[in-house]
Amino acid sequence: MKANARESGPNQSASTLQAHIGLLAKAEGSPELQMGILVVAVSTAAPAIQNGFLAKVDVADSLRNAAEAYGPLRQYGEDRIQAVIADGLRSIRGSHKARPANSGNLATITAAELQGRDFPPIAFVVPGFIAEGLTVLAGRPKLGKSWLALGWAISVATGGTALGSINVDQGDVLYLALEDNNRRLKRRLEQTLAGGAHPARMHLATECPRLGAGGAEAIAEWCDSVKLPRLILVDVFGKIRPPRRGKTDLYEEDYRAIEPLKTLADKRGLAVVIVHHTNKREEPADPFDSVSGTTGLTGAADTVLVLARSSNGTTLYGRGRDIEEIEAALKFDRSTGLWTVLGDVADVRRSSERNRILEVLQNATGPLGPKDIAVISGLKPENVRQLLRKMVASGEIEKDTRGAYRFNRR
Repeated sequence: MKANARESGPNQSASTLQAHIGLLAKAEGSPELQMGILVVAVSTAAPAIQNGFLAKVDVADSLRNAAEAYGPLRQYGEDRIQAVIADGLRSIRGSHKARPANSGNLATITAAELQGRDFPPIAFVVPGFIAEGLTVLAGRPKLGKSWLALGWAISVATGGTALGSINVDQGDVLYLALEDNNRRLKRRLEQTLAGGAHPARMHLATECPRLGAGGAEAIAEWCDSVKLPRLILVDVFGKIRPPRRGKTDLYEEDYRAIEPLKTLADKRGLAVVIVHHTNKREEPADPFDSVSGTTGLTGAADTVLVLARSSNGTTLYGRGRDIEEIEAALKFDRSTGLWTVLGDVADVRRSSERNRILEVLQNATGPLGPKDIAVISGLKPENVRQLLRKMVASGEIEKDTRGAYRFNRR
């Protein structure tokens, strides 16, 4: 019986904590009652913390996230909620780390314990494109990566729209423009903001120590100095990357080079975007293979974005742990310096091909067959045949008895 009670300790502790979180949810709309539940939840976690079944940091994270989800954080603010939780935990003797379930130095968690843990949903800084964690944005020089990063920085700092149509939540932004100077930054901001007020929550720096030489610490200090750090952009990564150490494994070196930023993003619950280059080789079949360096760099990142241009236009490819695969068509406005997402590449390209067929038929002196349309338009014959069937069905064009097509002028 003792053995069973001992084994049920972690599960029971997690369940008790979840029960108080459930009470917080039920009391939503009564902030004073919720604050009382929060205080009780901290105190009732004391035995589990003292016995090593729960870690202080896990209790703090769970209660803070619950306060955000169910209202008290919005009512009382981040500092007040954190202070209430910290004051309660400070009086409890126990480790900041959970006790390992097995002997040795390997700390584990059982599947049953994990089932009882409450995790907030993945938070997106730019929905669909940038999630919390580390993102690598790569592309050829002078393609517009810095303009893309600047646009994201402005949208988050103002709580406006990104890529022309995506609503984002407001937060504090650090933009490390390490290849620029203040004069150029001012000019770009004036161009992008069209004379509007520059956002006070966007912090700029043109110099930063390298990682391993105070860089990560300097960024962490900035995080502590603002109310809600949400997005950090490093343009470009090469400027703060630690120097190579000579005869070392290149994969391991790339992985370790980016690791401090990954750690910072995870601990702080924010997004870090590093701007990087693609290699100069011919375009690979998989655009993600074009990222400069070894796969250690992309392997350490949570998300990899590749900006690429071809005869079909500009495409932003994306792949990551917490985002859906991206293949978005983008358009750059040189007058404003802003990028706009047009939609999924396949849909945009299909629409473009459709318009090209209409243009050919409008200018034709008579009906045309599929082969003629393909030759004149420069489109692939198979694409032309598929689109012609759809365009006849939608009434955009007509098909005669000889299998030729003409523009529907009705």
